[in-house]
Amino acid sequence: FFDRDDLRALRASLAIAIHKIEKYVAVLEHSPAYWAAMILHPGLKKRWIERNLSQRKTTEILQTFGEFFDAQYDQRDTSLPAGQQTFRLGAHHLTDEDFYDKPEDLALKDEVTEYLRMPLLPVDDPLDWWRRHQTSLPKLARMAFDIISIPATSCEVERVFSQSKLIISTQRHRLMDETLEMLVCLKYWLPKRAS
Repeated sequence: FFDRDDLRALRASLAIAIHKIEKYVAVLEHSPAYWAAMILHPGLKKRWIERNLSQRKTTEILQTFGEFFDAQYDQRDTSLPAGQQTFRLGAHHLTDEDFYDKPEDLALKDEVTEYLRMPLLPVDDPLDWWRRHQTSLPKLARMAFDIISIPATSCEVERVFSQSKLIISTQRHRLMDETLEMLVCLKYWLPKRAS
């Protein structure tokens, strides 16, 4: 392959592609969101990082993840919605005040440690997993929704944007921004009906 002169252009193209990929990987590795996406995937967590990277790099990544969580999410208000408030403990005519277990204090809980201690099992839909665990890990769930929902590529965004030109016809030039946004989202979210 490397000795053939007629494949010189292919070799040059591959070298350029590899150089470009290495450049992007170097940029990604310095982004806290890159590693956070892997750690927040409940089917991966830190296992791949520990098995494929050096101990020093693993420690650095986990420390950066912890600092990112502390700075951006640990201080946010994560009070439960009105329908999910914890019950009020008090005396009952059959029980004393200390009869029931106290609800855990979410403000003092170390969510990252608790999450990383959970068993590592296959997960098909990480966002669905986080939806089911958002009451027990509210701050980490909010971080997971923010990070995991970032599209890996802009292809889908470009496709939706390109399809939106079909909504604005000659009869609909005066659509408000909000209306156009709603129409694009509805067109994208609603399943296509079989003809």
